[in-house]
Amino acid sequence: MKKLHLLMLAGLMILSQFVTGQITSPSPYCAAGYDDAVGMPVDHHISNVTLGTLNNTSGAVQYPGAHYAYYNTVTAPNLTKGSSYPLSVTHDGGASIHFVAVYIDFNHNNDFSDAGERVLQYTINGPSIPNPATATVAIPMTATTGVTRMRVMVFEDDNYTWTLLSTNATPCTADATGYLDWGETEDYNVNIVGTTTVCDTVTSLAVSAITTTTAHIAWTAVAGSAGYEYVVNTTAAAPTVAGTAVATNSANVTSLLPGTVYYAHVRNSCGGGSFSAWVTVPFTTVAAAPCDTVTSLAVSAITTTTAHIAWTAVTGSAGYEYVVNTTAAAPTVAGTAVATNSANVTSLLPGTVYYAHVRNSCGGGSFSAWVTVPFTTVAAPCGVVTGLTVSAITTTTAHIAWTAVSGSAGYQYVVNTIAASPTTPGSNTALTNANATSLLPGTVYYVHVRNNCGSGSFSDWVNLTFTTAAAATCDTVIGLTISAITTTSAHIAWTAVPGSMGYQYLVNTTATSPVIAGTSTTLTNANATGLAPGAIYYVHVRNNCAAGLFSAWENKKFTTSVGINDIATQNENVISINPNPVNNVLHIEVSGNAGNNLPVEIIDMTGRVLLQNIVINSKCEVDVTALNAGVYLIRYNNGIMKGVVRFVKQ
Repeated sequence: MKKLHLLMLAGLMILSQFVTGQITSPSPYCAAGYDDAVGMPVDHHISNVTLGTLNNTSGAVQYPGAHYAYYNTVTAPNLTKGSSYPLSVTHDGGASIHFVAVYIDFNHNNDFSDAGERVLQYTINGPSIPNPATATVAIPMTATTGVTRMRVMVFEDDNYTWTLLSTNATPCTADATGYLDWGETEDYNVNIVGTTTVCDTVTSLAVSAITTTTAHIAWTAVAGSAGYEYVVNTTAAAPTVAGTAVATNSANVTSLLPGTVYYAHVRNSCGGGSFSAWVTVPFTTVAAAPCDTVTSLAVSAITTTTAHIAWTAVTGSAGYEYVVNTTAAAPTVAGTAVATNSANVTSLLPGTVYYAHVRNSCGGGSFSAWVTVPFTTVAAPCGVVTGLTVSAITTTTAHIAWTAVSGSAGYQYVVNTIAASPTTPGSNTALTNANATSLLPGTVYYVHVRNNCGSGSFSDWVNLTFTTAAAATCDTVIGLTISAITTTSAHIAWTAVPGSMGYQYLVNTTATSPVIAGTSTTLTNANATGLAPGAIYYVHVRNNCAAGLFSAWENKKFTTSVGINDIATQNENVISINPNPVNNVLHIEVSGNAGNNLPVEIIDMTGRVLLQNIVINSKCEVDVTALNAGVYLIRYNNGIMKGVVRFVKQ
């Protein structure tokens, strides 16, 4: 049927809007292009295509040129074998359209000519092609899985090469003339996927004939199998990619590493892209023979930046690797490979400790353990500082200066009270002088300065001593007394010092002067409380003459009361002790019949038993070294005689 066309004015430009698509050559598929008759443009177009999850609206006008578009950027719908999907093609609905057709290349052979690959066709015999043209597409079980091509076409042949009856459509260009053919072609990708049918796994997977580099894997054949895939790797997890395909139920594996744990993975192919789950078994290749280490490793010809390393050649060696670094531990990475048993090392730093590590290669990725020797590069000469002086010395500050060293990269200095040269870095400065602050009055200090020659190289330290100015004297406290001593308290008092800003006092069990601050007071007396009965205490008091200026501590000893009357004189005709006070060993002697097998106990003033012993043949010794200073009791009781005797532990 011929369609009447309106003659358009020559040179008329048609403005069209196109839905974004990727327009390419149809290769490797055949071309399906159309043209416009001169002066008679006809817009037979596809405006929408749906299939499964595919729903693409391409617009109300043709693509220019051959009116062909390949939508390879549109997501391909998944089409499961054995399932059916609704298909629709919306077009311009012109009465003169001769056919609407859709093809899917089910067997992936790059054409649409195989049986069953035309999934929709409407041919003209009057204005009967529906809009949209629809069909139900059944995906055959024989379809090949994976992404393939779908072609959608609308066509009018006004060259009258058809009978205009029920002629089958063609997926390629309609006739050889390429003239007076109107229409549009759109290509899409679709993804054929397998069915959900269960695919049996392989059984009895085993690995045998294992050597250092090879192994044989085999399994029981699966009835009806379309073949198998296997993967051998060092990962226990099931593979996420396809394996090596085999038709039989065994395979030989090569190029393995000695002494390595591997995993053999095998799965059954049920055909049509359907596979079983992977079955996995581990195995370990035979360990390679031990690889001999190098011997007689030595470093020679050492300079500030270079060295020569050499070792005894190993019989049968496949080569060697060496590493030179500043780490004593064996390397964890590969070294520099050499074929001979020596190497020259360059670009080292002067005066630096290095470690030369060498190992033997036995081939096939097998290496010996590393052998390591240390060496130290020659130190580069570095000029020492001269003209070191200290001036402007006060009680807390001083100024340090020295003569500049030619070519110096800077200096380091330390001010401390130690005569020996520092063992750690000092403060960095680019100047030739520095100020020392926060010093203590009347104190001997040492200033240490060294030159920085760059690249981590330093000269020896140069040292100079000085003494800060003495601070003003501060009068000590006098007239220190302790009174009103009880079992748990005492009263402390001292004579006021003229001009004093206050005082500090401290009560403890240590005879030496405190190294920490005491309790501050502006009074000349204080009460000490919370003391232990029968304990030796020391009271320390010092004068505060000015901010941060204190006198020496004035110290005095006292002992708190015990609270038990005449303990020391009880039972003196029965038990005697010496020495008293005691430092280490207390000697106990018992008179009379009680002097044999008499139990004695050392107790504190709370009655807590600290030590026990038995007097045999009238005498015994008790080691009281571990006791704290204070007053203790010896308690004895043999069922007939009992009592306590006091002693003091210094």
